[in-house]
Amino acid sequence: MKDAKIGVAAICQDKAYVVFDNGLQLPITGWLNEKREPCRIGEEVCFYEFGDEENGFGVGNYDNYDMPSWEDH
Repeated sequence: MKDAKIGVAAICQDKAYVVFDNGLQLPITGWLNEKREPCRIGEEVCFYEFGDEENGFGVGNYDNYDMPSWEDH
């Protein structure tokens, strides 16, 4: 999985997922600020946590993808 690239990140749903180019979908589990601490409403989202027990966990860079703003979550 470490060579897979993220093709889509869908976040405006009840459950948000990162979708890799190999078809794997992992849930986004948290939104992080620039210090990689949990975001509060009004703070700029810089990163997101994703993953599950079966496939592992990771952190993605929010700015690399065409995503709506925090207010749209």
